[in-house]
Amino acid sequence: MIEMTVEGIKVSIGQVQRCLMLREKAGERFLQIWIGSAEAEDIERVMSGQSNSRPTTQDLLASVLKKFAGTIIRVVINDLTNDTFYARIVFRKSNRLHEEDARPSDAVAIALRLRVPLFVEEKVLAKARDRREVGESSERVEQPTPANAERPSAFVAFIESLELDDFDDRRR
Repeated sequence: MIEMTVEGIKVSIGQVQRCLMLREKAGERFLQIWIGSAEAEDIERVMSGQSNSRPTTQDLLASVLKKFAGTIIRVVINDLTNDTFYARIVFRKSNRLHEEDARPSDAVAIALRLRVPLFVEEKVLAKARDRREVGESSERVEQPTPANAERPSAFVAFIESLELDDFDDRRR
C-alpha cells in the first residue's frame, strides 16, 4: 500500500464533475479520481478548515464511526474495475480489524475529518497508469498531465471556430 495525501480538487471547464487529486506521500505519483461537485465542495471545505452550521452527511458518518465503530485505522482505495474506484474504511473494534466498503470520495472525506492515513493499493496505481482513455463512470481515472504541458483550451477552440458572419444580424 502506498500512503497518499490529498493535493486538492481540480476543476475542468465544461465538466460537472471535479477531479480529486491524490499524491504519493513519499514520491511523485499522482492519482486523479473524478467525483461529484457536492463531494468536491465537501472535501474542499474540510481541507480549508471551514465548518457548516449543521452537520453534513459525511460529518454525521465520521461522528458515528468515531463513536460506535471503534478506532478508525486507515482508508484504502483498494480497487479500480470497469472505470470505477473502490475504497474501504478500516477500523478496529474489540481487538479485531473490520473493513467497510465506501465510495472513494466519502472515504477521503472521512480520512480528512478523522485525520487518519489514506492509502492506495499498488495495483490501483498500476491500473490507473496503464489506462489509455477516460471511462464514463462517476468516479474514474484520468491520466495525469504534467504541469508544464500545453493543454488545448475548449474556450480557445470555440473562439477559433467562430465566423464573423455568425454575428451579423442582417444575415439571419
